[in-house]
Parts: sequence; structure tokens; C-alpha cells
Amino acid sequence: MQRAFLQPDDVRDLVADQFGAARRPIALDRLTGGSRKGVYRLRLDDQTKVILYVWAAVENYWPPWSVDRALSHLHTAATRDARLADAHDRIAGHVRRLRGAVTARETYGLVHGELGPDHVLVTPAGEPVMIDFEGLTYFDVEWDHAWLQMRFGDAYPLLRPVDLDPHRLELYRYAQVLSLIEGPLRIADTDFPGRQWMLDLAEWNIGKALAVP
Repeated sequence: MQRAFLQPDDVRDLVADQFGAARRPIALDRLTGGSRKGVYRLRLDDQTKVILYVWAAVENYWPPWSVDRALSHLHTAATRDARLADAHDRIAGHVRRLRGAVTARETYGLVHGELGPDHVLVTPAGEPVMIDFEGLTYFDVEWDHAWLQMRFGDAYPLLRPVDLDPHRLELYRYAQVLSLIEGPLRIADTDFPGRQWMLDLAEWNIGKALAVP
């Protein structure tokens, strides 16, 4: 991919919308450290300085994680379970077919990454507060909803979910199945005290992974 980072002229309309038509950008420097998103220091003609975050494909140095990570989880888990090794090509083909059904979109939401009941607290004032949000990013909201469906099961409709892309939802649901095989099997090889729980979790998801045609 040929990368073309933002220039001051690219943000003139944004500056006018946010700071008024009288303001104009005079410098835009891309800061180091951003690998999933671009981080820029924007300086205006009145010496105001602003930090600008940009989520875009050209700013992301990581691979397309929903598919690549799912296949990586499959490859790793297959070294620990003969059933997955035997079904490797069939499962990988299913992942690619799910990805092939997903069409481009331009609107994304802020997602937690592992949203579930244990990642939401309620303050004394009755306000919900998210915790453990180190994976927070702009992405397809279907990712969080795949987690919510898994965690809440039959109670999921009570959350009054928004309209979702069924193709994205199914891709992410299956990707999370593979994640919940690889991670528990890997952890079970350590001195983790709940080893049997991890093995049971992996076994449950192995059954779901193998159920694909």
C-alpha cells in the first residue's frame, strides 16, 4: 500500500467547521507512535495547537485483523488439536467465504473489543461505565454485538440492539469462536490455576468451529 499522509490543505474544511471560517491551518505534523491510527499535531494561524486522530486504512500498519487474526488462531490451535488440524482447510475456507460476503462501508462506531456484562460497571448515580477498554477503537459495531450475543444468549434482545449487517455479524461471531479455542488452549499449557475451565471453554468452541459445512 502506498501511504499518503494528511497535509494542511486536507483539513481546511474541518478547521473551518470546528474553529470558524477565519481560522486556517499552517502546519500539520504526524507524530510518532500511532500504528493503528494517525496522530497529528495541527497548528492554526492564531497559534492554537490541536491533536488530531485519523482512523484510515493508510494510517493502519497492522493487517486486517478480523480475518488474518482468525486464520492465525486457527493455525495455532491446529497444532494443539488433531481435529482442527484435520479440518483446517475446511475451516479456513469458511472464514474466507464469510469475509467474501462482507461489502464495503464508510460508517464505523466506537467499539470496546470485548464488551460483556463484566466490562460494564454502574456508578452510585446509576450511570454505566465501561472498564478494561484497552482495545477501544473505531470499527464495525457488529464486533461488539457478536460478543454480546455470545455473553447474553437468549437475553440479548433485551439490550434493544441496533440494526446490524448480518454478514459482518456472522464473520465476527465465527472469528471469536476461533479466538476462544486458541486462547484457552494456549493458556491451558501454562500454570494457569483454572486449566480445566480453559479446556472446557476450548472444547465447547471446537464443537462450534467443526460444525461448519
